Amino acid sequence: MQIFGEKKVLVRITFTNRCNASCTTCLTPHIRRPKADLSWPVFKRIIHEILALDDLHEVGFYSIGENYLHENFVEMVEWALPHLQKRGIRSSCVTNGVLITRVPEGIDEFFISFNAGRPDTYRRVTGLSYDRTTANIDRLYAGGEFKKAKDVQIHMLVFGENADEIDDVKRAFRHLRGVRLRLGYKFDNQHGELFDGSLSIRKPDRIPCDYVTQTLTFYATGDLILCPHDFEASVAFGRITDRPLEELLRHPARLTHLEQHLAGRFEGLCAHCNYNVAGENLYRWHDLHVADRCWKRLRLAAKAVLRSHVA
Repeated sequence: MQIFGEKKVLVRITFTNRCNASCTTCLTPHIRRPKADLSWPVFKRIIHEILALDDLHEVGFYSIGENYLHENFVEMVEWALPHLQKRGIRSSCVTNGVLITRVPEGIDEFFISFNAGRPDTYRRVTGLSYDRTTANIDRLYAGGEFKKAKDVQIHMLVFGENADEIDDVKRAFRHLRGVRLRLGYKFDNQHGELFDGSLSIRKPDRIPCDYVTQTLTFYATGDLILCPHDFEASVAFGRITDRPLEELLRHPARLTHLEQHLAGRFEGLCAHCNYNVAGENLYRWHDLHVADRCWKRLRLAAKAVLRSHVA
């Protein structure tokens, strides 16, 4: 089944809308919907249906909430990975790092979100314990868990409150050989509801959003929703257990949103979102254990990004 033409499709699967953090950069703490965890039957149906997509490129075992609050997260991912690997489909997941018990064997990319380099800032922006998180990451590294993934990255979301703590994050994890640091820049306001702490952008040009045109996002209930920032599942196109994926993809409301984006019109949930501003998705990578002179070049590059994109 080919739906997206030559575009590569990313599927994101929400395992739970619960989270143990209260990040200032995320709307998850404000979710009003009943708490939901993805069931085995729904998960298997999602995997079965998406494997019929000819243009499927990657499956992200994350979207909304903290994966490791789901009691069967690792087992479910490890069940799905062989099915994806047979098709050459990439896999990834994101976690805040506190509750990781083990890394899914064979996953391609394993991201640990760590958004501050100093204990007081970390606690303020995430609501989590710096010492507990770093201790768990060290335990996993020492126990060889990171070797189960092809690529492990510490992901730091850079924004106003932590922009001067990049060096601190590097120092905290530089002993993790083979682990990279990814710097992302917090420009998006999550459909207009989250402004505090985000970086502003000089150029307001908006383009068709890849969350709408190239991403399929499943909520923990099994509903196909508009995008990963629809924390309340307010725009849903039906449940995978009620209708086949092809019908969900051709839902009139979904086709309307797609048509609007391709025409440069952004309405409803998308009206005040700035995720799809041209040039917003900026990342920098660094191998944590290389020489300090290389780190200095990365730090200067990060500052150049901020100077050129922050008003």
